[in-house]
Amino acid sequence: MHGAVAWPLAVVLLITAGSVVYLAGAGYLGLIQRSQRFGLGTPATLKSDDAWEAGHRAAAPFLCVAGMGAGLPGVALLFRPSIQSATLAVMVGSAILVSFFGVAIFAADRAAKRLL
Repeated sequence: MHGAVAWPLAVVLLITAGSVVYLAGAGYLGLIQRSQRFGLGTPATLKSDDAWEAGHRAAAPFLCVAGMGAGLPGVALLFRPSIQSATLAVMVGSAILVSFFGVAIFAADRAAKRLL
């Protein structure tokens, strides 16, 4: 029963982690086009392509930490599948993900404002 809950949550955490790290790399390399719907679209980053790229480049390290912070509890959950571990893994992974996303948005906005 414990594995029936823990394994799917571990997979979700790992997929989320991989997606965030992949998108951080894409943003760092300038592969994400300026858009209001996708990416870190603050008013400052949306003003120009240079501001967009600077913002995503500044945010990339924090987004990588956010992704890894979501992935590590997922890996731990694979080795200790229980209801308690699943609850803790989701709470810790989500807290790290949301916290570092906030820091990444702040870094992106600040870097973009420096160019304007």
